[in-house]
Amino acid sequence: MIVAKGPRLVVDVPAPASGITFRSTRLEDIETEQIQKVLESVGWRVRGPGGAAELLGIKPNTLDSRMVKLGIRRPSGLRS
Repeated sequence: MIVAKGPRLVVDVPAPASGITFRSTRLEDIETEQIQKVLESVGWRVRGPGGAAELLGIKPNTLDSRMVKLGIRRPSGLRS
């Protein structure tokens, strides 16, 4: 039930607690974050059963292209 005295409803939005950061809502940022999380979870393996492309539901070549476009690179300490 919404109760308001008058023709207009005014809602006070609480300020975020200190230390809380908001993630970007840009599609490119969200895509980059998701791809990196999946790659990290599979040890940066793109292809094959259980690889990042399979988990993301896309073809390995498509994932390779998106990684280049988004500037996602395998950390230097990991083998391919």
